[in-house]
Amino acid sequence: MADEIDLANEIAERHTSEALRAALSAATGPRRPVNATGRCRSCKEEIESERLLGDPTADLCGFCAAEAEEIAAKRRRTGR
Repeated sequence: MADEIDLANEIAERHTSEALRAALSAATGPRRPVNATGRCRSCKEEIESERLLGDPTADLCGFCAAEAEEIAAKRRRTGR
């Protein structure tokens, strides 16, 4: 009887773990890889170390990121 209960607990724990993993994955979205080069994909300059420490997946330097955000905000305002 104890073996059946242990087996049932293991199965329940496995299902709970899989459900939590799926929920976290859905909540955080797909993971981006760490920027291994440390270079901006737009201007090819080195990305600021503070920026990479805060977000290792950053693929734009601070200047290019601000510029991209400004363009995106303008598109949101104008609908284009």
